[in-house]
Amino acid sequence: MPTKIHVQEQAITVISHNNSDYISLTDIVRNQMQEHVIFRWLSFKSTIEYLGEWEALYNPNFNYTESVQLNVHSKVLHRKLLK
Repeated sequence: MPTKIHVQEQAITVISHNNSDYISLTDIVRNQMQEHVIFRWLSFKSTIEYLGEWEALYNPNFNYTESVQLNVHSKVLHRKLLK
Protein backbone atom coordinates (compact mmCIF):
# COMPACT_ATOMS: atom_id res chain seq x y z
CA MET A 1 0.00 0.00 0.00
CA PRO A 2 1.41 3.41 -0.93
CA THR A 3 2.41 5.80 1.82
CA LYS A 4 3.23 9.48 1.72
CA ILE A 5 6.28 11.32 2.93
CA HIS A 6 6.44 15.09 3.22
CA VAL A 7 9.44 16.99 1.92
CA GLN A 8 9.38 20.78 2.11
CA GLU A 9 5.61 20.73 2.62
CA GLN A 10 5.13 18.51 -0.42
CA ALA A 11 3.45 15.08 -0.27
CA ILE A 12 5.37 12.39 -2.18
CA THR A 13 4.09 8.85 -2.71
CA VAL A 14 6.33 5.97 -1.64
CA ILE A 15 5.57 2.41 -2.71
CA SER A 16 7.34 -0.60 -1.21
CA HIS A 17 7.81 -3.69 -3.35
CA ASN A 18 10.07 -6.70 -2.69
CA ASN A 19 11.89 -4.91 0.16
CA SER A 20 12.63 -1.88 -2.02
CA ASP A 21 11.09 1.59 -1.82
CA TYR A 22 10.12 3.59 -4.89
CA ILE A 23 9.29 7.30 -4.84
CA SER A 24 6.97 9.02 -7.28
CA LEU A 25 8.93 11.28 -9.60
CA THR A 26 5.60 12.60 -10.83
CA ASP A 27 4.73 13.85 -7.34
CA ILE A 28 8.08 15.59 -7.04
CA VAL A 29 7.84 17.32 -10.39
CA ARG A 30 4.12 18.10 -10.28
CA ASN A 31 4.43 20.31 -7.25
CA GLN A 32 7.69 22.02 -8.09
CA MET A 33 7.85 22.54 -11.81
CA GLN A 34 4.36 21.95 -13.18
CA GLU A 35 3.18 19.15 -15.41
CA HIS A 36 4.81 20.50 -18.58
CA VAL A 37 8.12 19.14 -17.28
CA ILE A 38 6.65 15.63 -17.21
CA PHE A 39 5.25 16.00 -20.71
CA ARG A 40 8.56 17.29 -22.01
CA TRP A 41 10.52 14.49 -20.32
CA LEU A 42 8.15 11.90 -21.79
CA SER A 43 8.56 13.40 -25.25
CA PHE A 44 12.28 12.69 -25.41
CA LYS A 45 13.17 9.77 -27.64
CA SER A 46 15.71 8.47 -25.13
CA THR A 47 13.09 8.42 -22.36
CA ILE A 48 10.61 6.50 -24.50
CA GLU A 49 13.32 4.06 -25.57
CA TYR A 50 14.39 3.52 -21.97
CA LEU A 51 10.83 2.90 -20.81
CA GLY A 52 10.29 0.51 -23.73
CA GLU A 53 13.43 -1.47 -22.87
CA TRP A 54 12.45 -1.63 -19.20
CA GLU A 55 8.95 -2.83 -20.08
CA ALA A 56 10.32 -5.43 -22.51
CA LEU A 57 12.54 -6.83 -19.75
CA TYR A 58 10.07 -6.80 -16.87
CA ASN A 59 6.56 -6.90 -18.35
CA PRO A 60 5.57 -10.28 -19.80
CA ASN A 61 2.53 -8.63 -21.44
CA PHE A 62 4.56 -5.93 -23.16
CA ASN A 63 3.03 -4.86 -26.48
CA TYR A 64 5.83 -4.23 -29.01
CA THR A 65 3.43 -2.85 -31.64
CA GLU A 66 2.13 -0.14 -29.32
CA SER A 67 5.69 0.63 -28.25
CA VAL A 68 6.67 1.43 -31.84
CA GLN A 69 3.60 3.66 -32.23
CA LEU A 70 4.49 5.44 -29.00
CA ASN A 71 8.00 6.11 -30.31
CA VAL A 72 6.55 7.74 -33.43
CA HIS A 73 4.09 9.86 -31.42
CA SER A 74 6.82 10.95 -28.99
CA LYS A 75 8.87 12.38 -31.86
CA VAL A 76 5.90 14.40 -33.08
CA LEU A 77 5.10 15.64 -29.56
CA HIS A 78 8.72 16.60 -28.94
CA ARG A 79 8.80 18.70 -32.13
CA LYS A 80 5.59 20.50 -31.06
CA LEU A 81 6.97 21.24 -27.59
CA LEU A 82 10.16 22.75 -29.01
CA LYS A 83 8.23 25.33 -31.03
